Amino acid sequence: MSDNNFYREILDNLYDGVYFVDLARKITYWNKGAERLTGYQAGEVLGRCCSDNILMHMDQQGTNLCVGRCPLMIALSENRVHEAEVYLHHKEGHRLPVCVRVAPLIKEGKIIGAVEIFSDNTSKILALERIDELKGAIYTDPLTGVANRHFLEIYLATHLRELQDNDHSLAVALMNIDQLDTVSGIHGDDVRDEVIQMVAKTLLYGSRSFDVVGRWDQDTFLLIMSNITEEKVEIVTNRLRLLIKYSGFSRGNQIIGVTASSGVTLAEAEDTEETLMQRADALMRQSQKTGGDRVSMG
Repeated sequence: MSDNNFYREILDNLYDGVYFVDLARKITYWNKGAERLTGYQAGEVLGRCCSDNILMHMDQQGTNLCVGRCPLMIALSENRVHEAEVYLHHKEGHRLPVCVRVAPLIKEGKIIGAVEIFSDNTSKILALERIDELKGAIYTDPLTGVANRHFLEIYLATHLRELQDNDHSLAVALMNIDQLDTVSGIHGDDVRDEVIQMVAKTLLYGSRSFDVVGRWDQDTFLLIMSNITEEKVEIVTNRLRLLIKYSGFSRGNQIIGVTASSGVTLAEAEDTEETLMQRADALMRQSQKTGGDRVSMG
């Protein structure tokens, strides 16, 4: 076995994603871990620029890093290792949080390209394990795999009782998918279902590992956040809004994407499930009335 094949076999057996780019940021190598984490096979990306509608790295503020100082560009231009926590774009459309480490590739004293290694954020693996425990049970939404309304109602009632008995904080975000009827009318129900699945995965991966995401209604999701401040609630829900906005998948020559209207509220000691959800619903409708793609808090 040649040295090149030997090292390639090692890289292909890594759990993490690994890819190489040349000085023009064109992809020259894509390992099996990158295929697993992104959904893109090597044959789909080799020879293409990394920013060419592939990973489209985004930070927590919603900045598209591929059109500015992306991790690869920093490594190439500054000749140094660079690390970052970003959200990559999965082939299925959703956003996935990853830790990236980028280093320049040097041959005979000259930079010839860069290597990026990326891996799942550990906390998100825990979230997936929690969902896996629900699969096959009566608490799972069959289309998306996240918690269903029955589970959300039980979970919410339990945590409201804890709020009344102890000094805990609780917040809910009710999020309705904008433009879903338009998507269905133009592209059909199958694509509509794919959009719902995409949003579910984006919310699951983008939320904190100890919060709960579930499908509340046909086109509405509920996020239940525990032990959280009002300031943190605003940060989390606006991050999720941006992640949904910049998710999308290809159908023919079109990119299918949507936004979300959210109503967010913190629970008070005297709240019941009904009063809390009525408040969240009213705030969500307020976001819808002002054009969507908005978080209304109250």
